[in-house]
Amino acid sequence: MASAALIGYNYIRDMRPIAFGLVLLLICTLTGGGQQPANCWDCHSDIDRAAFESSVHKDLTCTICHSDVQSIPHEQPPARLTAQACVGCHSDQVQQYQQSVHGQACAQGISESACCADCHSAHAIFSKTDPRSSVFVRNLPQTCGRCHENAGLSERFGIAARRYSTYWESYHGLSIKYGNLIAANCSSCHGSHLILAGSDPNSSIHPNNLPQTCGHCHPSASANLLKGKVHVEAKLSVSPGVYAVRVFYIAFLGVFAALFVLHVSLDIIRWLRRRHAQ
Repeated sequence: MASAALIGYNYIRDMRPIAFGLVLLLICTLTGGGQQPANCWDCHSDIDRAAFESSVHKDLTCTICHSDVQSIPHEQPPARLTAQACVGCHSDQVQQYQQSVHGQACAQGISESACCADCHSAHAIFSKTDPRSSVFVRNLPQTCGRCHENAGLSERFGIAARRYSTYWESYHGLSIKYGNLIAANCSSCHGSHLILAGSDPNSSIHPNNLPQTCGHCHPSASANLLKGKVHVEAKLSVSPGVYAVRVFYIAFLGVFAALFVLHVSLDIIRWLRRRHAQ
């Protein structure tokens, strides 16, 4: 019995260094050993981490989208994301995008063409029903306007100018600006991913398709309604009728204001004379 106890004691004594080493290794593993493994946030402090971690992509790792990054740290910055980075999860949307004017321009090497991240943002991606989203109803015109209000891009690529400002001046834009979130926005007329030129027979804004497009909100729309422009510029060379109406109202309101001031001034003068006479 005594020999068995002695053997047990010697075994425990011999195992103490090993047990101590295992405990030390466990502690280092749990505490990080004084140095955490390198991760993306160590260098990319310019990215809003809180916004990313509350976005719809919060459960994705960075390399799912930035597949060209193979090591941390990496010498070269990640390449500009294209639609191919999104195709694994959003194949239908990518297919539509590739057929659109944006996708076709991007395929031709035009770097200014909008890609997924330009509209949805790169890291702070939220549901379109979230007011923080760049494609939320009230935010979408500004998102599209970054390119379609750019005079340089309009001139360089021959696309219509002042789409953002003219939209906000329209009935639809004013309705959304003052809280009506069901009024038509950019995607209501042009689509979201399959955006085609107005001259394309498959485009939602092609003259032959306008009755159906406008009919989503105006089922009893007449032919006269479809003749009107949405992006109206009050210029004599563009919309003479709108220009004339605007000039008339400006002149009318100016004359009305002047007559009102004159009336009040004469009334004050008469009151002062009457008081002075008394």
